[in-house]
Amino acid sequence: MKKIYLTAFLLLSIQTLLACSCSFFWPDAAIIKNLSANSDLVVVGHPIKNIDDHYVSSNPKYMGTMILFKVDSIIKGKLMSDTIFINQETMGNCSLFFTSNEKYVIFGQQIKSYKKAENDSHAASSGYSNKTLTFRDQNNLLPFFKDLTKKYYTITTNQCISFTSRDSFISEYFNLTK
Repeated sequence: MKKIYLTAFLLLSIQTLLACSCSFFWPDAAIIKNLSANSDLVVVGHPIKNIDDHYVSSNPKYMGTMILFKVDSIIKGKLMSDTIFINQETMGNCSLFFTSNEKYVIFGQQIKSYKKAENDSHAASSGYSNKTLTFRDQNNLLPFFKDLTKKYYTITTNQCISFTSRDSFISEYFNLTK
């Protein structure tokens, strides 16, 4: 019986360690205003295409985390096209798995360039800064990402800062119609 309790405890501990933790549980007007102010791009739209099989959920409900996204309206920022590339390479467990046929309000930081982490010890500090995404390129995707970023305005986002338009507070805040 002790082994069952210990196993259950360990599994719950691992789940807690691997879970994404957002700094808030539900957005309010101040949080949305802050997210908007600190984002390069805020758009409303929907995912149109998963662009890489490495980042597809095992759940068929979800498209993946690396997607092309069709912009229906721009809340903040300027675009030359109605399609953007969303790259969540360094978001880990905080990646937003997009659902097809779902409308989203996306808050994103622009990615202009990429840098490969020099070694595994540098991977702990891999991430986003100065519009550069630094990551361990285990799947040799750097040329692929660079090509997509030349073609599309590219952002990074995650499940803590992007929402479905069904979220009532988001819909009301931005006066979105369903």
